[in-house]
Amino acid sequence: MRKNFVIVTFVTTFIMSIVYACSAGQNDWEEDLDNSMELKTAMARGAKNYTRVDSIAESDEFLDYAISMCSLLEKLGSYISQMSEEDYKVLKNNIENEEYISDLWERADVNSLYEDMVLKRDILECNTIYLSLTDEEQALLAKEIVQFRYIQTRKIIDKQEAYQCQQTYELHKDVVDGVYARAMKQCKELSGDARKNCEEKAVTELTTMYEDINRELRECLEKCEKKI
Repeated sequence: MRKNFVIVTFVTTFIMSIVYACSAGQNDWEEDLDNSMELKTAMARGAKNYTRVDSIAESDEFLDYAISMCSLLEKLGSYISQMSEEDYKVLKNNIENEEYISDLWERADVNSLYEDMVLKRDILECNTIYLSLTDEEQALLAKEIVQFRYIQTRKIIDKQEAYQCQQTYELHKDVVDGVYARAMKQCKELSGDARKNCEEKAVTELTTMYEDINRELRECLEKCEKKI
């Protein structure tokens, strides 16, 4: 599970550096100082790609926070996906209504998951350099969590081999992720109940937007299947 958050880019760069340096032949590489220096330079270049975001992403604290956040998204998303069409329309019309969203979370029984997520986030902020990251770097980490939550949906798309459906889904997903990142950035400036209300709205809006594009995806795939 942790592999979804580790430094794939660095490892790949490191391996490709070795392959490149060795491609001239093992004997030449052992005898040629220039090749040795080239390898060291390539390895150093790969090490530079190991960013502060990577150091956070592979930490136990971030993994715990990510799992907690995914649990919240999973349960809330499951509840919303089972709503009737009428109730779902009511939800979308009340996305700005704090009282309605608070009541929704009570009915979905996710408040304890939110509290656990906040606890894991506090530990992440206290034990790592997370708070020193820029807003853009924190947004990258948030995107990793959201994409991990919805990775199964992407696998389904790949199996269907419906290229156009996938392209449309990915385009909409990027928009959704951007909206969520900006919303959570605004929430970060608040505290207490104000922050909780803000984050409840942001997470609920994220879930409903993904529900919308998942419905569009299913319709697109169904149309593709009828053409086969």
